[in-house]
Amino acid sequence: MKTCRICFYSRIFLLMILFLVILVLLNEDLLNAFRGLSPKEISIYFISALALAAVLKKLLEYVLIRKKN
Repeated sequence: MKTCRICFYSRIFLLMILFLVILVLLNEDLLNAFRGLSPKEISIYFISALALAAVLKKLLEYVLIRKKN
């Protein structure tokens, strides 16, 4: 059974949140990196990193397709 794209990305997002919670529970010093930042700033940085990863992925796909042809 093929899952929809939205379901797939929702699962990835939830797994990332769970992973971050586990990391913070295991090492509370990681919270010092976010000290002084508002939740809005943290979310902007997070979304920016995801957007950069998406652009790099598309660029890599483009280069690979161009190289193949």
